[in-house]
Amino acid sequence: MAARLTDRDSLKRALYRLVNTDDSDDAMLEHDTAALDGVYMALQEGVDDAQLYLIDSGLGDYWVTESAAISFTGSDPNRYWSLPSTDTSGSDKRFFRMYGDHGASALRRPTGARWGMEIPAAMRFERSGNYFYLRNERLYVTRHAAPPADMVMDYLYRLPDLEDDTTVDFPEADRPMIVAFAAIHAMENDWIAGGREMEQKLLRNLESRKLQAYRRSRRSLQPKMTTPSPMMGDHWFA
Repeated sequence: MAARLTDRDSLKRALYRLVNTDDSDDAMLEHDTAALDGVYMALQEGVDDAQLYLIDSGLGDYWVTESAAISFTGSDPNRYWSLPSTDTSGSDKRFFRMYGDHGASALRRPTGARWGMEIPAAMRFERSGNYFYLRNERLYVTRHAAPPADMVMDYLYRLPDLEDDTTVDFPEADRPMIVAFAAIHAMENDWIAGGREMEQKLLRNLESRKLQAYRRSRRSLQPKMTTPSPMMGDHWFA
């Protein structure tokens, strides 16, 4: 079976099938232009929402990548590294989220040895040593931090903006969810005809796609576990 929904045009056709319209539909063109800006905007919003939902459901490792070696500029307490911001391949894909937390740092050496601990930006002046935080589009280290010269960052990259020649970088089984989210955005922009009945159909379709994606997030028979939050002491007091 050939791959499905591989580019923007195939996503557009799937959206049209879902909402029962086409490029020449008067009801749609009344709220769009011949360039289909509204359709493409809805599809872009669908991609962004679908990626975020999969990440929140535990499937974000599909988009994990490794940065180039991190080189900080500036001086204490404002040493920083600008986060990757382009859509290119390799080590400069557009940053979305760090692939780590307070328990397992996203910063490491190429050997796998982790470095430092993430803290909230509001605590940046209360800590010194090997701590780091995100602020705006930069990664900062605190005073007296000593990051290794070959340190890299594991992070989730944001998908490239959809263009005519863009290949959809998305798990194939979950690509229909892009269309489902896009249809909701199109409906909110009032260019889909069908009234209340169509609205209910699109909402049911979205919930179905989200449920299927969530069920696929479990990739083994290992029970899902939550990591307990760190706590001080070992007694409870009334």
